[in-house]
Amino acid sequence: LTPAQRGTALHDFMQFCDLKRAGENPEREIARLTEEQYISKAQADSIDRDALSAFFRSEAAERMLRAPECLREYRFAVLLPAKEVFPETAGKIGNEPMILQGAFDCVLLEEDGAVIIDYKSDRIDDAEELAERYREQLRLYREAVPRIFSLPVKTCLIYSFHLGKSITVY
Repeated sequence: LTPAQRGTALHDFMQFCDLKRAGENPEREIARLTEEQYISKAQADSIDRDALSAFFRSEAAERMLRAPECLREYRFAVLLPAKEVFPETAGKIGNEPMILQGAFDCVLLEEDGAVIIDYKSDRIDDAEELAERYREQLRLYREAVPRIFSLPVKTCLIYSFHLGKSITVY
């Protein structure tokens, strides 16, 4: 598979896996998802088992497991004022509404706010470079979440499967 297809395979796994089972035995959960045709055999073979195991030992995974509500691959469309989407042109475009649509990899709805977790499989060795690459995407997600869930955003994280760690972006 191409790098993009391997990233999609990992995202598909993260969308459909039973988090508790995957944390206990990632290989068995990969086999289950393959058998039930959530992922293909080629996708299953492409998933980095070590990176997956590291994720399920991480604070991000623990937080997902204990969250009152964990939404994965949550598709959304929300109206935002154009000046919030493109702040650099605020004087020209004003408050015209724009539709922002996308999918959150993971949103945790906790009692005191939301946590956005965006999974990345990019092979970038510098955490700050990775954060900078996706900062704008997460800024827009941070604008969308309160409008969708009526909760403030507490934090936005990238979980880098390549680095095996969470990176706080906001």
